[in-house]
Amino acid sequence: MKLEAVLLSDREKGKPLPPGSVEYVDTSSNWARFTANVKYKTISQLLRTPVVGKHLNRLFTNSAATSGTNRPYAFSTKTNYTSYESLTDYTFYGRHLPSADEEWLENLPPIDTVKEIFKRKVNNEVEQQTMCIKSTMLFPTFAQHLIDSFIDTVFHYDDDGNPVFQWERTESRHEIGLLPLYGNTIPETKQLRLKSEKPGEKGKLKSKIIADEEWAPFLYDSDGNVKEEFDKLPQPQGLNARVSGGTDALKEKKKTIFAFGGSRTNLTPNISAWNTLLLREHNRIAGLIEEDNPSWDDERVFQVARNCLLVIYLKLVIEEYINHITAYGIDFTVEPEKWMWNAPWYKRNWMSVEFAVLYRWHAIIPSVMKWGKNTFNVMGYLHSNDLLLSEDGMQGNLRECFYNICNHRATSMQAHNSEGGFMVGRDTSALKQSRHCKLRPFVEYCKYLGTTVPKSFADITKDKELQEELKKVYGDVKNVEFWTGLIAQSHSVESIMSPEMRTFVANDAFNQALAHPLLSEHVFNKEAGPDTFSKVGFALISQKQSIAAILQRNSKEKDGTKGEKLTGIVTMTDPEYEIPLSSITRNILIAIFVAVIVIAIGAANFTQNKD
Repeated sequence: MKLEAVLLSDREKGKPLPPGSVEYVDTSSNWARFTANVKYKTISQLLRTPVVGKHLNRLFTNSAATSGTNRPYAFSTKTNYTSYESLTDYTFYGRHLPSADEEWLENLPPIDTVKEIFKRKVNNEVEQQTMCIKSTMLFPTFAQHLIDSFIDTVFHYDDDGNPVFQWERTESRHEIGLLPLYGNTIPETKQLRLKSEKPGEKGKLKSKIIADEEWAPFLYDSDGNVKEEFDKLPQPQGLNARVSGGTDALKEKKKTIFAFGGSRTNLTPNISAWNTLLLREHNRIAGLIEEDNPSWDDERVFQVARNCLLVIYLKLVIEEYINHITAYGIDFTVEPEKWMWNAPWYKRNWMSVEFAVLYRWHAIIPSVMKWGKNTFNVMGYLHSNDLLLSEDGMQGNLRECFYNICNHRATSMQAHNSEGGFMVGRDTSALKQSRHCKLRPFVEYCKYLGTTVPKSFADITKDKELQEELKKVYGDVKNVEFWTGLIAQSHSVESIMSPEMRTFVANDAFNQALAHPLLSEHVFNKEAGPDTFSKVGFALISQKQSIAAILQRNSKEKDGTKGEKLTGIVTMTDPEYEIPLSSITRNILIAIFVAVIVIAIGAANFTQNKD
């Protein structure tokens, strides 16, 4: 059967969904959705209200950041008990809860049985994918790049080129450090830098011009060997094992692999395009800083430009990414002040193993994507940067790459919605890491977060078929694993993920982003800011940021005009997305507001006439 992609622009042509695709159906009652609408629309409006909104933003940020217990963790993946070493060895993941009982772990069903819960069902030889009503593919693109920025599980390659993981170990610095762009070590960063004292080149990352636009240089030479100038950089994870067709096919694939800082940054064209935009923004900022500080050397310009881009990225994490995840468009903002620095959750960052497991959102990746003239399944576009550069692809135009990413709909984060090949294999990895690191049952994490603890499978999902499947696989609701529960749990159409997933994501995302050293009390302030970020840089990071704005100033349209207004959509949220019943809720709230005003005026007139 011919591959077809789901494009937002197809709606203008009246085209139906491709074969096998269905829309997500929210099983919540109209009353439950209405009451939630009233609650969150009121909150959202208050957040936009001067003075009141500022205090509410702090209140809700504190609430989201204090789910569970605050760092430092009492346990890590180093040992099953607490010791000085387990509390201080950051080469192991931290953990929210102590290790699960060995007896419980030993009685878990085989992973090959559990993975069927994640796999898309097949109907007439076609995988059935459920579409997300809200998200474009920019959302999973940002999510993948974000986790690769601070989740870094230790691995080595076996003789066949497959990665073998040490699931409990990490090479992460435990900070959002843009590792895909800058690398994880100082030697890696040095090889990615231009390191030039020439005017106009100070502080910049290496790049090359392709199709009259700025891209990263290539990692391999014409013979398929890593260039000497990049011999400290990580090679693309799984590249050798995933390319079929022998040595010639592998050499051809290597021709467009970029010299990036992360081992997974070349995995898909989406991630490569986003990392390229960040490279351009770094070099643009370096140019502004050098121009404003001509006496500064290359080293200082680079470090200050890096500081600026990291803060811009942190703001995107909260103000664009997290705001997309939250229900009903609640607008969180980043405003580092004493309220944050003195908060009980404001502690040194330490990445948890629970976070490393839960961030495997394979269900939101559609079965196919269109790049240029052709459509590809998941395996077809892995490690394929040629789709960004070729004549049949995006022809080296970064705006067109982003327009294309945002023209695709993501699929829904739920059970039975992972592509049946490569993506389900990644779900298997989540289960392997979860079991190796002895994560406790899903119900115990619900209790830890203070959410409703499921007493039956019906408390996890309203889907009766899935209830029966979970019962058949696990027997008792108390046996459902952490990762399985997060994906199987029902969620509203507004939330795009289960309540426990959303709570965990918000908790660790706020903690990781807002507790970043660059946002700390003695760094991010009016006195230290101009030295840490430069005057021009501090002014830049104080402005509101968006991915669309960054793309606009670092790219051009097909006709060559640069910096002009974008002609396509660049957003994580489908522009036509509307919360079900929202118009009814809005009208009712307006009617209530008008009624309150009328009653208040009437009461005032009555009092005046009485006097």
